Amino acid sequence: MSDRQPKLSEVVMSKTSMITMMCCAVLLILSGCTSDTSIVRLYTEPSGATYYIDGIEKGATPAEFEWEMEHPILLEIMKEGYYSEKELLDKAWFKYQFNRGNIGKIQVGKVTNRLTVTINRTLKAAPR
Repeated sequence: MSDRQPKLSEVVMSKTSMITMMCCAVLLILSGCTSDTSIVRLYTEPSGATYYIDGIEKGATPAEFEWEMEHPILLEIMKEGYYSEKELLDKAWFKYQFNRGNIGKIQVGKVTNRLTVTINRTLKAAPR
C-alpha cells in the first residue's frame, strides 16, 4: 500500500479540459448521438395550470411528457386569472436550456441517456 498523495494536477481537471468536455457533450446532443426523445418536466407557480401542446390540451401542472427533439412543438400554459405563456420548443431552445444548465439525464430501467428538461414558470396574475 502506497502513502503517495496525488498531485493537484492529477485531481483537478483543467479549465480547458472542462470546456472541451462540455463542447463534446453539446456536439453529441445536437448531432443526435443520444436519444431522440427527451423528457420535459413542467412546473408552474401556482400549480394546476392547463398546458397545451400544439393547441391540444394535455393536462395540468405539475406534469411530465416526452418530446421528440426533431419535431418542434408549441407549448402553451394557461390558468384562469393569469396571463398565458407560449414557448416554442425546438433545437435552438434546447441548446439555450443546455447552456443554462437546465438539462439533466435520467435512467429508466435499461434506457440510458434520456435527457430531461425542467421548465419552471411563475405565472403572472392578470388584472381583474
